[in-house]
Amino acid sequence: MKVGRLIKSLRISFGWQQKDLAEKLKISANYLCQIENGKRIPSPDIIERVAKEFKISKDALNFLSTDIPGELDTDNADNYRKLQENVASLLLFQSGKAA
Repeated sequence: MKVGRLIKSLRISFGWQQKDLAEKLKISANYLCQIENGKRIPSPDIIERVAKEFKISKDALNFLSTDIPGELDTDNADNYRKLQENVASLLLFQSGKAA
């Protein structure tokens, strides 16, 4: 799961509309929509604000926003993708317990 989809999932699990989260992050709802749809990659500053709002690790969000390193072979690239999915699932699980 990429960071935009995770942000959207977290936002929905908290019961927030895009405009609500955008306000909290001090960005436009249009920019948030682009992040959630994978058309824009959030800046480190936005990642930090997202992590603060959802009370989760910014390092985990940064990890999820990175592409799979090109130097990995097919098996390791698949393992990297699975690790990203597991981290995303863990963050969603933790946010569900906190919400």
